[in-house]
Amino acid sequence: MAFKIVDEEYHMEATGRDPEVMGYIEGYTSNTVGVTFLRLNCLMVPDEEMYECYRRTNCLRHFEFRPGQKYGTGVRLNRRQVVRLIWELVKWLVRGH
Repeated sequence: MAFKIVDEEYHMEATGRDPEVMGYIEGYTSNTVGVTFLRLNCLMVPDEEMYECYRRTNCLRHFEFRPGQKYGTGVRLNRRQVVRLIWELVKWLVRGH
């Protein structure tokens, strides 16, 4: 099981930029110590425009933040945490916030 969800909030077709610039989530099964986890990675691939904006505003605090390279982090969730995540997403869908 693997999936990828790209941030669709910004319409990148009009600008010609890669939609992964604004961020995406990838998920897959991780079995590291004999226990199955769901691995979620929240990543972005900044382009030159975003990098220059961060540089001008003096927001670059991470050495590995470079144009064209994946940037972000991930988390492993066990079955209980996945159920909790599903519950929170359902509540968000019903309430709208």
